[in-house]
Amino acid sequence: MASTTDHEDCPLNDGQARKEDERDTGSGTNSSNHHQPTHRADHNSNMETSGHSTHAERDDSEDTDLEDTLPESRLPTDAVEPENENDNTSVVSATSTFMFGHEKLNDLHSKIMELCEQLWPAKIGRFKVKKLANGGNNRVISITIRSPKLKASDVLRQTTNRRETPAVFKSLLKRSKNSERYVLRMPWDEYGRDLGQEEGHLRLVTGLTSVSVPTILFSDLTENNVLGRPYAIHDRIPGVCLTDVLAKLSHGQRLSLAKQIGAFYRALSRHTFPCAGVVDPNSIPTISTPASELVIVRPVQVSRGPRFVPTLKDQPAERETPVAVVRRLLRAWKVLDHGYKPDVRWDPEFDWPPYDKLAIIATQMNWGPEDRFFISHGSFSPRNIMVLPSGDSCKLTGIIDWDRTNLAPAAVAFQKPCWLWCGETCVDMCEPTDQKSMDVKAAFEKKAGAFVTTYCNSPDNDLAWLIWWWSDKDLNDMEDIQQAVEEVKKWEARTRKGDDSEAFWNELGMGNGVVPPYEGSSDDESDS
Repeated sequence: MASTTDHEDCPLNDGQARKEDERDTGSGTNSSNHHQPTHRADHNSNMETSGHSTHAERDDSEDTDLEDTLPESRLPTDAVEPENENDNTSVVSATSTFMFGHEKLNDLHSKIMELCEQLWPAKIGRFKVKKLANGGNNRVISITIRSPKLKASDVLRQTTNRRETPAVFKSLLKRSKNSERYVLRMPWDEYGRDLGQEEGHLRLVTGLTSVSVPTILFSDLTENNVLGRPYAIHDRIPGVCLTDVLAKLSHGQRLSLAKQIGAFYRALSRHTFPCAGVVDPNSIPTISTPASELVIVRPVQVSRGPRFVPTLKDQPAERETPVAVVRRLLRAWKVLDHGYKPDVRWDPEFDWPPYDKLAIIATQMNWGPEDRFFISHGSFSPRNIMVLPSGDSCKLTGIIDWDRTNLAPAAVAFQKPCWLWCGETCVDMCEPTDQKSMDVKAAFEKKAGAFVTTYCNSPDNDLAWLIWWWSDKDLNDMEDIQQAVEEVKKWEARTRKGDDSEAFWNELGMGNGVVPPYEGSSDDESDS
């Protein structure tokens, strides 16, 4: 039987690992006031999932397993905070633990075990927790509930004659090897904002396509629980991470997967929304009703909250074109980053980070229909795609990690999956170079349809996603700023246009390059 895993078992690229390692622990304190978690769905206690990682050759003892029976002195070395002051991991760990108040995994282990005992009281003593690679917004822990060991008395109790014994033994043995596997997510900040939004996204997407997404089983968005922080527990999608098998897929398997991903894109394209932003999870219907007719969309509000993450405004989003959304947010980020001084004229040459030039580029791009926005996964890549290769086919079993989901224009929502025909090493929206690769791309496009394909093949596709992402989250680290500068240079070289930032602000009616005041709590200005 194929192994099951979660995307957190998949390898990260250097940039992702570097950013996520800096947040390698969770925050919060224990609370004696236990809050009863919300039960999101019924689940089968005998989920048929295998208990090993995607990497079949890796022995389970190499994982960061924190067994409930394992003495602290015998914890695996990679589960313990390094003490070598010359070790980079020590520096990262110390920064995370002491500067940001995150709790060490070893200290958190007992709380997770207590939570498991509260949620599954009939299965005490069978819990196993393991640290997984963290996500961008959440700390991620694997929870395995091991099946009881097979006993001879169980076989004898269920047999009436000797001839039945082998069949009964085989059935019970198979059941004993099955383990229930879940994922525990805890947000980096104490408010659980991203966690609540992701839960809403999962409920919104469920039923819109035939592709599975994780099902939330338990959640508590307060700190009134044994963990002392918000959390959610969901099931694990069966299959293996596409990152681990992409290079090994046969041509037939690539064709099969390309068709399913194309159908997934086409299904999402049928559901549109009038505004950009993030769906309010409290407004998502639980019945089968057109989602776009019922949900409330909240606009992103530029502010420096916990972890420098933009917050959502209380009032519903207003109708804006994609360009208006981008220009409004980039302008607000610039004001927030530079500070507003009404009597100071901004130097047009001082555009670092390059907010102004990115806003100019946005006006020259094709974002798609101006009055329709689509569900954008936000991080649709092989590491978030689960598959089951078999024979000449490759089943798309599920898509995970929906914490970056937002309502975006077509050029952003439908990112070109060039890794299908070029592999994960594809750069600059590469095109197929041989007949087999062309066949894979053609299979995807046929299922995706003309509308989706138009924006996937747009030369603006990759940069549109980047600018939309930077508008939403800001250019808040040197890596993003350097990439933005390079993208501006490439755009200017391609278009041979050199508009300066002063012309941009004059276009907005601001004159002399003076940036207007920005009110973070009432950002109702229109760029039209």
